[in-house]
Amino acid sequence: MNDIELLPSPLGHWMMMCPCGAAELRSPRGPAWATFELRTLADHRYRITCCECGHVTEQSHHRQAALEGSAPLD
Repeated sequence: MNDIELLPSPLGHWMMMCPCGAAELRSPRGPAWATFELRTLADHRYRITCCECGHVTEQSHHRQAALEGSAPLD
């Protein structure tokens, strides 16, 4: 794994994992990510930064998924 990954987990939760080993699990409506910083870019793109090691990944999420709240990047 070279990039920070956002993966669906059981029970509707989401997991964010960094190559350094940092990981966080949260519900779609849970509080903001604590271990990762997210910055909104243009065209439904996001910059994700690991607060533990500083690794940065840019990801794109489909607009409909963002509207439905299925990609918890807030």
